[in-house]
Amino acid sequence: MVSKRVNIRRLHQFELPRAARLMLSVYDASGFSPDEREAFAHGLSRQVLGTLFRTGVLSGYGAFLGMRLIGVIIIREKRHLSQLFVLPDFQRQGIGRKLVLHAFPNPQDGPFTVCAARTSISFYRSLGFQPAPDAGRNGRQDTIWMQADALINTQFVQKVN
Repeated sequence: MVSKRVNIRRLHQFELPRAARLMLSVYDASGFSPDEREAFAHGLSRQVLGTLFRTGVLSGYGAFLGMRLIGVIIIREKRHLSQLFVLPDFQRQGIGRKLVLHAFPNPQDGPFTVCAARTSISFYRSLGFQPAPDAGRNGRQDTIWMQADALINTQFVQKVN
């Protein structure tokens, strides 16, 4: 299993352009409109992403197979999962889960939030996320706000209250 050979570590500032390219390539394969892609790409620009990392608003981790970056997670303000992308050839191998659990080392210290694409709701449910009370607050049909008071680790499928 590839997941066992994957190394998760904090992204360095100089790796942000590489991480942005990975996120954009996976995003492009998802079929969003040109306007949505443009807005997403702007948020990944070196200036925007770099500033948010330097000021501590965002933090990020990469999943590396050897020297190859195969997955990225971006966390906003320590509790909001802002972005999670894994290259298609490596999806459904536990890498996304590994990234989430690494980025939130104390899974019982929620609440955690994510604005999930509807195609990834089952993945987030498997980690303990549920639709938030104001789940439709972003006004988009293709995403839903979710929250988790605690994350479920695959080692033990028991939610800590």
